[in-house]
Amino acid sequence: FINLFMGKDFFGPLRLIGSMVLGSQALMPSYSLLIAGIVGLMVHMMMSAIFGLVFFALLKVFKQRSASTLGLLIFGSIYGLLLWVVNFLLIAPVLFPQFGMVSQLWNGFFAHTFLFGSMIGLLAAISKPKEKDIEK
Repeated sequence: FINLFMGKDFFGPLRLIGSMVLGSQALMPSYSLLIAGIVGLMVHMMMSAIFGLVFFALLKVFKQRSASTLGLLIFGSIYGLLLWVVNFLLIAPVLFPQFGMVSQLWNGFFAHTFLFGSMIGLLAAISKPKEKDIEK
């Protein structure tokens, strides 16, 4: 939805994510939006699920699963920020240079830190085990 507010192609992010598998030709308007969109959605959902599982595993490893709501929101936001740094600033320039064409502020920092990170932290907070369910 960030692209809509920026006056850009709504499906641009799906094409971009799909280009990780399909190559940079998926970014061309002549390339099938259906194929690029489906592949983009599949890749996005798989990566989001994996990153979410990693987040919850890290909470368990560092014994933070029962942290306060604010703590989980902060952990989630920091995790999202680190995902952006690793994925966009370290990996993408080498493996997926086409990712350099998106706004690093909105599609990068903001989306990863707040739309993913803060939301995964919120999910951790609302699904937090109750005191009686925590193993002692």
